[in-house]
Amino acid sequence: MVSLTQLQDVPLGKMILVEGPLGVGKSTFCQEAARQRLAAGNPVIFVTTEYSPYEVETALKKRGLRKIEPGLLSFVDAYRETEGAAASDRPEIVHARCEDLSGVSIAISQLSGRIGKKGILLVFDSLTTPYLFNGSEVLRFMRISLSGFAAEGNAVLASVDEGSCKSEDLMAMMSVADGVIGMAMGQDKQFLEIVKHPKEVPAKIEVTREGVRMKNTLEFFRRNFFTLATSILFVFCLVLPWGLGQGGPIIGQVASTLPNLQTVLQSLSANPNLANVANALTPFVVLIAAVVSVLFGLEAGVIGLLGMVLSVAGSSALSLVFSQAGLGWYFGWVASILCLFRSRLGKLVQKPRSS
Repeated sequence: MVSLTQLQDVPLGKMILVEGPLGVGKSTFCQEAARQRLAAGNPVIFVTTEYSPYEVETALKKRGLRKIEPGLLSFVDAYRETEGAAASDRPEIVHARCEDLSGVSIAISQLSGRIGKKGILLVFDSLTTPYLFNGSEVLRFMRISLSGFAAEGNAVLASVDEGSCKSEDLMAMMSVADGVIGMAMGQDKQFLEIVKHPKEVPAKIEVTREGVRMKNTLEFFRRNFFTLATSILFVFCLVLPWGLGQGGPIIGQVASTLPNLQTVLQSLSANPNLANVANALTPFVVLIAAVVSVLFGLEAGVIGLLGMVLSVAGSSALSLVFSQAGLGWYFGWVASILCLFRSRLGKLVQKPRSS
């Protein structure tokens, strides 16, 4: 399962674009990516267009970034001069204006030359303000300056606000980028969608206070295996007696072509040992299923209830066909076991991975 840490580790030679509504957490994503790179001793150039370098440094310290080697973190401050605020004279900060994309590109090259090596992470947070000043000219800036910087053996992470630019321009930005991560907010949840990525497959990620949940087809089947197996068994227990005993028009015809299956089932039902074991164990399994249901919440409760229904329905329905409750209890017992595993193991399988 992909983690937030993996997504924030931008591959060298690639440009990743993070897009989403205002206030969804794009700046936090960018700052965390910078923190990880700095903590590993790698250089970062941070282009600020909507807040000051001081705010970035404060956020990085709050995220646990210790003292770093001088020269690892540099800034292109395109915020202060754009806003008309006083500029800082710190050597690691080069100033530019959002309306002057050529000046921003020159500032990035200047800092890159000072660093004197490849493997730099360029964080551009964000492209929204430059777009408001320059319109679709930002696309040319991305193709030439940002993609060119990445092609030199560096990595680029840029963000843009959804709804701040024309839809066709946003689509063009996404096509220029090597990877696109969409962000959205729900109730107490953050959603990330990997639209495309040079290393990861497209997927949807749910970030809660507990951690990360990933949603895609393979994950769905892996995590819900026990539920699917229990559902299949439930249908089997209810439909089989009708097909074999009552001669249903469709299932009866299918079952009639499987005489061996009917023979096997009848031989199982005639086994007194199997019937005795199933009859003895089923009440305990159902009781444990009920206890587990209470301990592990609503989802497990519904599944545990399904197990009890299976025990009763399976035994009653199959006893009509084979004149014994043994085989029915056996199916109900197996179903309850599956419910127990789904209730307990499902919680372990679905436990969010921390980011």
